[in-house]
Amino acid sequence: MRFTLAASLVLILTCSGCDSFKQGFTESFDSSYKQSCRDKVMQKGIGQQDAEKYCDCTLAKFKETKSMDEAAKTCIAELKLGANR
Repeated sequence: MRFTLAASLVLILTCSGCDSFKQGFTESFDSSYKQSCRDKVMQKGIGQQDAEKYCDCTLAKFKETKSMDEAAKTCIAELKLGANR
């Protein structure tokens, strides 16, 4: 019983920092994704501004749908629509 109580207390105290850890991880992931995505898209001959729009879009859509295929399809369509205006 004491071990369970002590373990629960440790978990509660440990998880009090979970939000800041999660936020730090998310910010790091987002930054890393955008840089990598932009570099790869620009290697295919896409300009920096369009590459940044595409990468921002795919990151946001991925977070919504949890599908990179769906995010890519949606964002490519959105960029094509924007280019035709």
